[in-house]
Amino acid sequence: LMLLFVTQESNSDMKLSADNVISMGVGKAPILLRKSTMKAELRLDPNAQYEVYPLALNGERRTKIPFVFEDGVMKIEIDNSKLPNGATPFFEIAKVK
Repeated sequence: LMLLFVTQESNSDMKLSADNVISMGVGKAPILLRKSTMKAELRLDPNAQYEVYPLALNGERRTKIPFVFEDGVMKIEIDNSKLPNGATPFFEIAKVK
C-alpha cells in the first residue's frame, strides 16, 4: 500500500506568481519540499502485522518509521522534516504477516 504525503515542491530559486500558479523562472537543482506534518488513520486487517517505510525517489526503502496499530486501525504521524534520510513524499505500508 502506498501513502503519498505531497507538500509544495519547487526548484531552488524558482520564481512563481503571487498565487503560486504561474512559473516565472524555472530555478535550479536541488528540488525543495515544503516541511509539514500529517496524521492519518487507516483501517487494515487486524490480524496482520505491518511496517512503514519512507521511500527514496528511486523506490528504495529507507529506515522504517514507528506507528500505532490497535484494533485494526493504523495511526501514523509523519513530520517530513525529521525523517532520518531527508524528506520524501512516498511511503510504503508493507504487510509482513
